Order: sequence, then C-alpha cells, then structure tokens
Amino acid sequence: GGWYDAGDHVKFGMPQTYSASTLGWGYYHFKDAFQSAGEDQHMLDELKWFTDYFLRATFRNASGNVVAFAYQVGEGSVDHTLWAPPELHNLPRPAYFATSATPASDQAAGAAAALAIMYLNYNTVDAVYAAKCLDTARALYAFAKANRGLGYSGGFYGSSYDEDELSWAAVWLYRATNDAAYLTDITAVDGTGHYTGWLKKIIASTSDNWQNIWVHSWDTVWGGVFLELAPITNDPKHWYYARWNLEYWSGAPHVDPTDNTFLAGTPAGFKVINTWGSARYNAAAQLQTLVYRKYTGRTDFTDWARGQMNYIMGNNPMGYSYIVGYPSPAQSAQHPHHRAAHGSTTNSMSDPPNHRHVLWGALVGGPDTTDLHVDTTSDFVYNEVAIDYNAGFVGA
Repeated sequence: GGWYDAGDHVKFGMPQTYSASTLGWGYYHFKDAFQSAGEDQHMLDELKWFTDYFLRATFRNASGNVVAFAYQVGEGSVDHTLWAPPELHNLPRPAYFATSATPASDQAAGAAAALAIMYLNYNTVDAVYAAKCLDTARALYAFAKANRGLGYSGGFYGSSYDEDELSWAAVWLYRATNDAAYLTDITAVDGTGHYTGWLKKIIASTSDNWQNIWVHSWDTVWGGVFLELAPITNDPKHWYYARWNLEYWSGAPHVDPTDNTFLAGTPAGFKVINTWGSARYNAAAQLQTLVYRKYTGRTDFTDWARGQMNYIMGNNPMGYSYIVGYPSPAQSAQHPHHRAAHGSTTNSMSDPPNHRHVLWGALVGGPDTTDLHVDTTSDFVYNEVAIDYNAGFVGA
C-alpha cells in the first residue's frame, strides 16, 4: 500500500500522511460533488489504499499500544541515481521506523489525522474497517504525544516541528469521538491566558494575534487546523487566523481595513508563494477557501478560487493546462518529471524523447512569478508531479 512520493520511488512519510489526510478532507466536505461526478468509489479506493498502508505500518503490543510506525521506505539520495520505471528499479530500499528510541511524532500524528478522517468518511461504508481506523488513529496519536521528535527524510521532506500535525490529528479525533481532551491538547491555557497546548508553538497567549502566510501543505497544516478548529470553538481569534490566511492569498479585503498585506501574483494574476510546485500551494489555498465557504456561507473568495483554477486548466500565458492529459494530452504539459510515465530503459531523461505513457490528471509544478513554465522532463521545479500536489487540487 501507499504511494511513491513523486517522480521517484520513495515513500516519504510527510507527504504521504499529508496527502492522505488532505484528500480525505476534501472528500469529507464535498462528498456530494464526487458522487455527482461518478468518482465516489474511486475516491474511497484511493483513500483506502493510503489507510491500508498506515494500518499495516503500525505495530502494537498486546496492550494495544503502538511500539513502532514505519513511515518511510526508500532513500532519496540513492533512488535519484536511477532514472527508470519501477519495474526496473533494483536499488536498496531501507525502511525507517518511529519508535521510542527513534521518535517521529510528526509522521505518526499525520497518519493519525488521516485515519481519523477515514473513520468519518468510511463509517457508513464499512463500520468495522472504520472503527479499526479510529482505534489506530487514537493509538498513533497517543504514541506521538508520548514520543516527541522529528522523523528522518534524508533532507527531502524535513519537518519544521510537530505541533501542527499533532493539532491536525487532535481536531479530527475530536470530530470523530467528541472527546474534549483532544481539543484541550490544542487550546489549553494557563491562569494568565498563555497557551500550554499545541498552539503555544505559534501563539503566546489568547490576547496575541497571529498571521499565517503559508498555505495548508506537507510541512505546515495550520491552515487546515484553524479552518476545522474555528467552527468547533467559535473563538473569534480562531476565525481570524483562518480567514486572514485566505485574505492574504486571494487579495480580498482584510477584516482590518488598514491591513494591506497580500501575496503578490504573477502578471496574469496567479498567486505564487514558492516557484517549486507553485500550483500545488495555489490549489491547496483554493481548497481552503471552499471549506471556509462551506462553514460560513460567505462567498468572498469564490471568484478568486475559480479564476485560479481556470489558470491551472489552461487560461494562462503559456496556453496549455498544467493538468496532464486535460483537456487532451496535446493541450497540457506533456513531459512531467516522472520515471514511470517517461519509461526510460537507458537511465536517461532524454530517452525516449516523448513519454511512453500519459500520466492522466497529474498536476505538474506550475509557473514561476513571471508566468513562465518549462515543460521539460528534466525540470523537477516546474514540471515534477507529486502526491501532495494532487491532494489539495482534487478537493479544489
């Protein structure tokens, strides 16, 4: 189970758990859209491929406590020495485990979030399987709390800290169980109003403000945390944190009329926070605006999200879609940085000159701040594809 990360053959823990939870997040809120499109079962199958993997990767003792969680398979620095499809991959693939001696609470908490969301999405499909997901989610979260530390990635997906993943897991466990202890883990304060829960990582006290320029992504899921936390607590501060992020991205007026802090766009108006995989961040921001609209009924960001998606779909200065195969292979990026789609048998990114396979529906990296995109197999900044790229995009 599980998926290779991107154009390579490593199962990295951070994007794996992020992608599973974010894909599930989109399905949780917009299930009717997937049903209308006839993609309901497809989505459930994709989600279960993730969660089957997390269940198998979780090792528990006779008391039910987690003793190990396998969060990475493969080594990026080794894998990247070979340009070949998976059937020709013959390099060593070490596995990395979170244990009490080698903690990876960021990875374990991320998996807990994905499993808790799967419980909510799957409970009416298979209650027994859903219950197993929830039970494992609770155990993984407890394991992460008791064994703090950041997992290994070989320099490819280094996590900044674990409090955001712990908060992401806790908010979904609260939704799944209605156990207020999970909320307390996030929002606890002392007698002076200073945070003692997970929020203390980013906010000192309940009287302080915080403004998040980053979007919900593999290394920081605060955007998602506050969009789910605010409707539960109805704390004006939590709503402010959730909304400010969307105002910053979209250019919609801030609640504070004196605040003119906005993310710059390309000449054509596409918002780029990072050139490497710009479309993934943009698509995740679109998903956030849609979740906000669902919870509040407000349409402040709807036109912005639609315009950004139209850009991704081909209404851009390059004149083609950043979704491989849409609306046709000839009208989209044709050379994604992806070993299996390219299909080289000679360890060369230029052989064959054209891909053997169409990687239908994959979101390539996207443009830079000048609207330029390079549709070349060797360019992993503009043209790689990855599971975390598509995770937010599918929900948007």
